[in-house]
Amino acid sequence: MCCLNARFNLRNETTRKKETSYSLRRLIDTFMPRLFTPPALSQPLSASPSHTDSASTAAETPPEDQDRHGLRRKEVKFTDEDAANSDLRQSRKAETNQDKSLADRFALLLNATTVRIDGKETSPEIDSALLQRKVCQSIRLLRACSFCGHDIEVTLAYACAYFRRVLPSLIHRVGSLEAVHIVVLLIYMAHSFVLDETCPIGEWHKYVFKKYCSLKKMDSALFHLLELLKWRLMVDDDEQEMLLQAIQRKEHCKECLIGSILGILVLAAVIVIVAVAAGSHHGGVSPGPAPSPPPLVSWPLRGIAYAALPCTADDACKKQLPSEDMMQQGYKAQWGASGRNDLGIIKQLGANAVRLYHSMGKGPATDHSGFLDEALKQGLNVLPGIDSDLGIYNCTEFDCYETVKKVVKTGFSLGFAKGKNWHPAVHTVIIMNEPDFFGNDPKCPGKAPWCRVKAVLSGLDGLLAAEREAGILPGRVNLTTTWSFQSTDSIDGKCKKCPGYFGFQDMLAAVDDPSIAKYKPRTPVKDLAAAFDKRWINGLNVQAPWSFVHDTISKNYGPFGNRPWFIGEFGALSQPHSAIQSDIQAMAELANSSDPFVGATIFQLEHENAYPS
Repeated sequence: MCCLNARFNLRNETTRKKETSYSLRRLIDTFMPRLFTPPALSQPLSASPSHTDSASTAAETPPEDQDRHGLRRKEVKFTDEDAANSDLRQSRKAETNQDKSLADRFALLLNATTVRIDGKETSPEIDSALLQRKVCQSIRLLRACSFCGHDIEVTLAYACAYFRRVLPSLIHRVGSLEAVHIVVLLIYMAHSFVLDETCPIGEWHKYVFKKYCSLKKMDSALFHLLELLKWRLMVDDDEQEMLLQAIQRKEHCKECLIGSILGILVLAAVIVIVAVAAGSHHGGVSPGPAPSPPPLVSWPLRGIAYAALPCTADDACKKQLPSEDMMQQGYKAQWGASGRNDLGIIKQLGANAVRLYHSMGKGPATDHSGFLDEALKQGLNVLPGIDSDLGIYNCTEFDCYETVKKVVKTGFSLGFAKGKNWHPAVHTVIIMNEPDFFGNDPKCPGKAPWCRVKAVLSGLDGLLAAEREAGILPGRVNLTTTWSFQSTDSIDGKCKKCPGYFGFQDMLAAVDDPSIAKYKPRTPVKDLAAAFDKRWINGLNVQAPWSFVHDTISKNYGPFGNRPWFIGEFGALSQPHSAIQSDIQAMAELANSSDPFVGATIFQLEHENAYPS
C-alpha cells in the first residue's frame, strides 16, 4: 500500500481529480450491498458507506513510528489480545482447527501463484505465518457477522483470483508485510462484492488493520487496488471452481447444511407437483428447459472481427445477398452450429468475443436472437455495430439522434433485448466505425471535425433515448466508437496530429461542452456525462505493429485516466506469422495487467481478400 500511495502521489492534480471522480462513481455502482451491524459486536457501526469513512479520519495524526504515508515502519507482532477485543472474544469458538486449515490452504495457494518476469516464473515473497494469522482474523470477523463457511470459502476464492490479477503490478514493489495486508484488503473487497450484506470497512480497520495503517490510508489503498483490477470484480466460473476446490473443506456450517437440505426438499416437491400437473394435462411429463449458460466474462477482450460474406468478388452473387448484416438468420448456415459453425471456430481459436458490423440499421428486419443465443452458448461476447453509413445517408447534417434511436429500438424488438435488459451476450455497442472519414463527405464543410463528433455524440444520445423509451436497463453493456489510426487534430485543438487518440480527446471535449460539436443534447447534459463516465470505452482500428501502437497510445494516455481502451481491428496484413503471434501474445499480457488497455479484436475471420482454400 505504501508503494500504491507513492505511485498515486506522483500523478498530477488535474488527472487525479478526474480519476477520483470516475472511481467514486464506479465504486458506488460496484458496492451497493446493504451495511449492517455484526451481531457479535456490541458497539454500533457507522451507517455511512465505507468509502466515506475516510472523511471522518482526515484529521488523524499518524503515530511517530509511521512514515509519511501513514504506514508502519516495522513489522508488528500480533498477539491474541491485539487480534480482537472483548467483543470478538465472544466468537472465539469460530477459530477452530478447520479455520486454521482453511487459512493454511489459502496461504499455500497464494504462495504458489507465479508471474513471468523476464522469461522466468517468479513467486511472491509472503510471510506465510503472518498471512495465516491475518487470514484467521478475517475469518473470525466474517464469522462474527454470521457468514457461514461456504460464503467464506467463496470469498477467499475471489480474493485469490484478485491477487493473481494484481500480482504482476506489485511483485518486487512491495514487502512481505505490505503484501499480507494487501491480501486482506482483497478479502474485504471480495466479501463486499460476493455477499449480499457486508461488514463495513471501519470494522475491518478496527480489528485487522488498526496497528498497521490509518483508516484513511486503508481507504486510499482500496481505491488503488480497484484501479489495478480495472474495476472488474467478476471471476470466470472455471477459475472460481478451480480455486474453490483448492481451498474447500469438507465440513460446512450447520445452518448452511440445514438450509441446503430444506431447499432441496422444497425444490423436489415443486418439481413433483409440476410434473404431476403436466402429466395430467398432456398424458406425460415433458423435459424442462435447458439450463442457462453461465454469465460471460467481460475482460480481457480476445476478439475476432466477423464479416465473412459468402461472396465478395462475384458481383452477381453479391447482388443476391440480403445485406451485410451477418447476425441475421439468413446467414445461420455459416455461423450456426448446424452449418459451417463459424462461431464455434472463433471460440476454438481462443477468442472470447466477436465484433460485427451493420448489426443495427442495415436491414432487413429479421430476428437476431439466434446469433446472440449461439454466441452466448459458445461463451462469446458480442460487439454489434450500428451501420455507419447512416451518418452520411440518413442523418440530417450529421445529427444522428433520431436515426440511431429508431434503429436501436428496432434492434430491441429483433432480439437485442431480453426482457428489460440487453441480451446477455451483448458486451459493447459500437455506435460508429471510423466516423473520422465523414470529413470527406461533401456535406461536411471544409472537412470540419464537428461533423464526425456530432454524429457520434448524437448517436450516443439517441441510443440512451432508445433505452429509456423501451425501458431497457444498461446492465454491463459498454458503448464506444472505433476511430481510425490516421493522424489528425482533435476538435478542441488540444491534440495535434494525434494517431487514433484524437477521437478519445474529441469525445472528452464534446461531452464536456456539446456546443463545440454544434449539437444540443436531448438527454440532460449531466445524464449524458454520467453515461459517458460509466459506460464509454475508447476504441480504435489499426494496421500497424503493436509495439508502435502501444508506444504511441500509452505515452499520451494521461488525459484519459483509467478509462479502458481496446483495439477494434488489429490488421496485421502482410506481416509474417511470427510477428503476428508475438504481437498477439504481447497484447494479451498487457490486457491482463493493470494497464487501461483491455484487449483487441483481430481483423478478421476469412478475410475478404484471402485466396480461397
